[in-house]
Parts: sequence; structure tokens; C-alpha cells
Amino acid sequence: MRPVLILSCVALGLAATPALASPDDLRPRPLATQGVPWLSVSEIADLVASRGLTVRAVEAERSVYEVKAIDANGQRLELAVDPVTGDILAREFDD
Repeated sequence: MRPVLILSCVALGLAATPALASPDDLRPRPLATQGVPWLSVSEIADLVASRGLTVRAVEAERSVYEVKAIDANGQRLELAVDPVTGDILAREFDD
């Protein structure tokens, strides 16, 4: 009976652990920036907008932010943005 009680307590403790994590802890982090804080979604949106683009959406992906934006010519873009520096790593036209 005692081993069952101990295992039950351990299982309950492990099940409660994710509830203690903040949303920032659950955000995916790239290996190169492990432990380095990411810029927030609003900071990324502001940085992209400061480059003359209209931001439509920002999503955290595995190791980058994916930003959908529109340039001054009305062309839709999809950007890969470094989550730590805000640098645009890749840009492609979105159909």
C-alpha cells in the first residue's frame, strides 16, 4: 500500500508541474538562444512596422517569429524574424 501512495503522490506532483510554468517558459526557443529572452510579439511587430511594413500577424515558431506583413506596394510578405535581435532572417512573397 505504501509504494502505491508514494507513486500516486509523485504522479500528482509531475502532473501539476506544467501548470506552474509561465506562458513565456512554454514559448519555443532555438538552440542558439537557449536561455536568452525573446522579444515579445508586440516588440517584434513594432520593429517590423518601423521598417515601413504593415504587420498582419506574428506567430512564434520553433526558432523564429513568423511575421505576415504588407509592404508599401501592397505586396504580401512572410518574414522569418530573429526572436532575440529582431533581425529579418528571411523574406518571401506570400500569394
